[in-house]
Amino acid sequence: MVRLRSEFERLETAIDAGAAVAIGSRVLHGQGVRVRARFYRRLIGRSFHALVRALTVRGIADTQCGFKMFRGEVAHDLFSRMRMTGFSFDVEVLVMAQLRGIRVAEVPVNWTHQPGSRVNLVRDSLHMAYDLLVIRTHVLRGDYDAPHVAPLSGVAVVVDPIDDEREGPEPALP
Repeated sequence: MVRLRSEFERLETAIDAGAAVAIGSRVLHGQGVRVRARFYRRLIGRSFHALVRALTVRGIADTQCGFKMFRGEVAHDLFSRMRMTGFSFDVEVLVMAQLRGIRVAEVPVNWTHQPGSRVNLVRDSLHMAYDLLVIRTHVLRGDYDAPHVAPLSGVAVVVDPIDDEREGPEPALP
């Protein structure tokens, strides 16, 4: 069984190396990394990602993997600009990071399909394809240039569900 701690540590290593955002990838290969997914999920995922590359985010192999880590101040900046809800949030936050020149590191992670997913591959894929057009429209109109909601100010937030004993200053943006 994959230890969540090791996946968390992979993301944390990328942040410590200077990335402001670290995302897990089921597409990248790495030593000791195994991805187990059903063929139809891979096929639909690859098709969706072709749309993602064409309309929004380029240079990232897997936008939809659930493993993501942000420096606190970057999370405040990006999430204050969000317009979308649901599964498309991943694409939206990554397109905003790219627009703002924020360094994103993609790292390989272990991943195994778990039965009982609430994702309806047909319905949700169509909805997400529509969302990509909406995100592209937001980009073209410049909607992401300013925060949509007021970001938190003067508040330090450190979230580390694995190691709450960690001390030290929040890393500065590159």
